[in-house]
Amino acid sequence: MKPPESGADPGEAAVEAARQARRWPKGLYVHLPYCPYRCPYCDFNAYVLRSRAQADEVVDAILREAEGWARLGGAREGGFRTLYLGGGTPTLLTPAQIRRLLAGLRHLLPLDALEEVTVEANPGTLTPARLEALVEGGVGRVSLGAQSMDPLELRRLGRWQSPAQVERGVRLCRAHGIANVNLDVMFAIPGQSLASLMHTLDALLALEPQHVSAYCLTLEPGTPFFEQWSQGRLRVAGERQQATMYSRVVERLQQGGWRRYEVSNFARPGYESAHNLIYWRHEEYLGLGPGAHSFWQGVRFATIRDPGAYASAAEAWARRPGATVAFAERLTVRQRMEERLMLALRLEEGLDRRRFAADFGLWPEEAFGGAAWDELEAAGLLVREADRIRLTDRGMMVADAIVATITATLPRARRATADATPTPGR
Repeated sequence: MKPPESGADPGEAAVEAARQARRWPKGLYVHLPYCPYRCPYCDFNAYVLRSRAQADEVVDAILREAEGWARLGGAREGGFRTLYLGGGTPTLLTPAQIRRLLAGLRHLLPLDALEEVTVEANPGTLTPARLEALVEGGVGRVSLGAQSMDPLELRRLGRWQSPAQVERGVRLCRAHGIANVNLDVMFAIPGQSLASLMHTLDALLALEPQHVSAYCLTLEPGTPFFEQWSQGRLRVAGERQQATMYSRVVERLQQGGWRRYEVSNFARPGYESAHNLIYWRHEEYLGLGPGAHSFWQGVRFATIRDPGAYASAAEAWARRPGATVAFAERLTVRQRMEERLMLALRLEEGLDRRRFAADFGLWPEEAFGGAAWDELEAAGLLVREADRIRLTDRGMMVADAIVATITATLPRARRATADATPTPGR
């Protein structure tokens, strides 16, 4: 990604994109950055909550930012189809804060046509009072960070929760009318055996979630886990063990009726995450809150990460529109093509060839030439159909490597076109 030119205000690029837009993005993401504690593997923009006042400040700032975007450009067509409250731990907010946030967003932004409203939650933070406030605000989907049902593994992950709290959280959701529950499960946890992983999976599936997200533990630079690993103080699973664990997870979930619709995500029919599909289909979304990302009118932008600095900038929105934006770039055609390919091939449905051609004026095989397509197909890693290109089960195991192979073959003859700045509104 390239930053704006030296001296340029990144907020101006984001604001200009919003003013040119004739339609609202499909997805609205709201980042609540506070957690009860910090996990040693986490590299999200998250901070330990020290006082209620900190959360009040962020809620106020998010609503100011929402009001700012709403005022830009006058009337637009359509409205948001999904709302996702992520973090951090959004369910650390008090019921009053939850009500104020959700009511304020509905007052300021076009949310009447929402099809899905999701909130992320840690098991220990779900209470009847919080769930009542969430349901009143339209939440119908909860994504619960279970990770493991082994107490020792949870302690290794630095998580202050118990398997019993996961079970209680699911029961509470359903008692308050939230039937759509996702459970996050992590594999390749330090010291985790295949037997332990399958025990966790069986225990979680016994709760009959509508959706399961299964992630391999990754070591992110700047986290305590990465530091411990780089110093030889943390042993992690090798690639072969990770692949075995992933294969067994896929097999168990598919046998139980959860369809893998994305590399790491499995759902009962009709319960796929509508919000995350917006990302994977390379569609537009607006992000509010500290460190939130947006993609609108071909411009990708992100807000100030530090909650206090973000809140101060939000107060300046009326005087300086876009004050909360810390980074912005207009993607080149090449970047957009590569992102479309990378994201779509993670999906079971694959890459829509006709949409790709309509948006970029080239078929995927023309945009990314060379012998890679034929070689990957001959190796049984991908399938090319009239309307779609999709990965096989074997291909899903190495999706990132396949994308890297294909994008490395962008023909030189196409590079001048691909590096050009796209026309706004394309």
